[in-house]
Amino acid sequence: MARFASLASQVIVGLFLTSEQVGDYALALGILGVTGIWRTGGTSIFLPSLRPEEFELRVRGVFQWATCLSLSTAALTVLVAVSLPKLGEFGVPDGTEQLPAVLYWLALRAVAFPFALVGRMRLSVEHRFGSLARLDTVIALLRVLLTWIVAREGGGALALAIPYALSTVIELVGVIGIGGVRRSDFRPDFGGLKVAPIVLAWPLAVAMLMSMRADLSFLAIGAVITASALGTFYFAFQLANQPTMLLASALQNVLGPLLAHDRGLHEAERRSLVQVFAGAMLFVPITTLAVAAVFPSAERLLWGGKWADATAAVYWLCGGTTYATVATIFLGPLLGLQRFRAAAGFELLKMVGIVGSVLLGAVIYRTVPGASGYSEVTFTAATVSIGMLATALWQLGWIAKHYQFATHEALRHLAFGPALATLTSIASVSVAHSAFVSIGAPAGRWGALLECSIVTVTYIALILLAVRFTAEETLRDTIRALPAPASALLTRVFGLR
Repeated sequence: MARFASLASQVIVGLFLTSEQVGDYALALGILGVTGIWRTGGTSIFLPSLRPEEFELRVRGVFQWATCLSLSTAALTVLVAVSLPKLGEFGVPDGTEQLPAVLYWLALRAVAFPFALVGRMRLSVEHRFGSLARLDTVIALLRVLLTWIVAREGGGALALAIPYALSTVIELVGVIGIGGVRRSDFRPDFGGLKVAPIVLAWPLAVAMLMSMRADLSFLAIGAVITASALGTFYFAFQLANQPTMLLASALQNVLGPLLAHDRGLHEAERRSLVQVFAGAMLFVPITTLAVAAVFPSAERLLWGGKWADATAAVYWLCGGTTYATVATIFLGPLLGLQRFRAAAGFELLKMVGIVGSVLLGAVIYRTVPGASGYSEVTFTAATVSIGMLATALWQLGWIAKHYQFATHEALRHLAFGPALATLTSIASVSVAHSAFVSIGAPAGRWGALLECSIVTVTYIALILLAVRFTAEETLRDTIRALPAPASALLTRVFGLR
């Protein structure tokens, strides 16, 4: 439901906001990547790796550490918002008049976030995933409603910032209501606060690298392309990354605590990671490449050509995020196993891959004859995708080697899922196009609705058949690893016994 709400919010944003307004929000995230580079000091990475009894011993000192850093983030973000005109002298893009207001809302979220984080992490460590799922559903629905109201009333970039900030406040109220936050969490623990920077040294490194990779990259992109192009790129990036946000965020919160129970048992660790690898390499490409298949007709249906310039960028980014999503999913298990140095290395590589590819692409775009004939958005998306693909393959190769995956099995999984999804995507688009032409469908939104429906139905039918009859063993293993309700449902859908 949370990811469905994210997609619904994306549709609303596409309807009401301009590319410049979306670019403002992306630029604000880039600035937050500097002012809040430490995030919550690695606490969101460290806490899910703890067993319940460890959590209660550590939580007070860790919470106070997170609060100190989050308040500093809020203060620095407000300072930047006030100082934006002067920062332009140092090459920081100043966006439009809405940028300071967006930064103020991001600062508000930074204040509330550590309080909500403690409650969420306690529920996760205690495996109260049902309570979290219900809370996330409520938050998601309210976030969509807020996005609709603010966007409809002409809020511009604030239609992204206000729901993002208030959803954290709503989450805080929710986790308090279901017992995730306790009064004892707020008692001073100066001893725990003193040792927190030492205990969280590697998680802090991971958090900083994640911030540089996820947020600071938009500041780097904003420095080399126009605000409008940045907005179109961010719009394409968000769409292409819907599967990443759906799978990575959900699975990291589940896999981290689950793998913590295997910590120290090498064969159990290896077995669990092999299962994660096989399932991810089958199901991630199915979702990422589905976005590429559906986007052209869905764009005409929902936005009437307003975001057509993002089409090529979506193709590139869907390809790049396929392997990057699988690599991101592995962050949860690594954190659960407390392999913080490995996680830090992964995030460093991702950051270098994305930011480095952006800067290299900018140099090529401006210096190589003929390169400037391509769209800024498409060229940026292509370079970012290549960087993501290269780093993700290195990461997956490291995991396969370190945990002694069978080489032929690893290579088969790396190739099979993406190939299957690519062929299915091409086939579904071809079928839809042929049907569209043969029946002489209208070119407007009704025609786009028909084409989108055919692509969707064809893709789902073909991929279900392909997975059921070409990857049954991986399918069974993945379904067995899921919680009981989801496992039972998918067993019926695929006709398994």
